[in-house]
Amino acid sequence: MNTPFIEKPVIQKPLPIRSNFTPTDVTQVAMLILTEDGVIVDANHEAEELLTISSGQIHKIHISRIISALGKTDLLDSDKKRVNAYLRFLSRIGHKFKLRSLSGIEFTGELFFSDIEFINQHTVVVKIQPV
Repeated sequence: MNTPFIEKPVIQKPLPIRSNFTPTDVTQVAMLILTEDGVIVDANHEAEELLTISSGQIHKIHISRIISALGKTDLLDSDKKRVNAYLRFLSRIGHKFKLRSLSGIEFTGELFFSDIEFINQHTVVVKIQPV
């Protein structure tokens, strides 16, 4: 049976999201897990390299040492159940945050915030994509 209105899907390479981003960059996204009060409790390998954090330092660092703008901003909404609405908005519009590695190297990156329940505790996942 031949149906003239149904076309075969055309498979194409994925288009880049922005001019300097390719799908292979996804594996290089730095990820941090924060407590409700902003202390880093875990980081992936890419975050350790990008931010020059050693695994022994992770539990002692507040996110404001890396992203100074977060030192003046509440990480969570007043009900402590979600990431601050303004931070979620900035991450969705691709706002460029200024970051600083622990070795002092400054760079710009887009941040993406997610809420997650981890061992009966609310935590925040921060993905960092350098731009």
